[in-house]
Amino acid sequence: MLAAGLHVGAPQKVSVALGLQRAIKESTPAAQQLVFGLVEPGLGAGRASIGYGSFGDFGAGFTVRGSVLRTFSKPRNVAPNQTFVGLEGAGHFFLFNVRAGAFRRTSTGTGSATLYTIDWGLLF
Repeated sequence: MLAAGLHVGAPQKVSVALGLQRAIKESTPAAQQLVFGLVEPGLGAGRASIGYGSFGDFGAGFTVRGSVLRTFSKPRNVAPNQTFVGLEGAGHFFLFNVRAGAFRRTSTGTGSATLYTIDWGLLF
């Protein structure tokens, strides 16, 4: 099944997530566990993620994911043209979510080798 979302935050500024998800356990039509893969190009950075989610009534739930993040020419709050790998978690309610992550730079570069992210979004 198709997965899509819109996020606003640092360092990507604004991004659109597109990918696939698959239910791995469904106890009711509203309650399910799933796995997903996403690509998320944005204005300041882009990421690719694979993860797991658990959702119940009203879309309330959480996701955890491993991600690779690449900053572009003008990211928010971090130096440009760097690659990071990390873990992210998100809390969801209905169509809304808040996501936070911790990343580590994959090579030498300017600025801190650790990147913390936070953003909010809409899921479709």
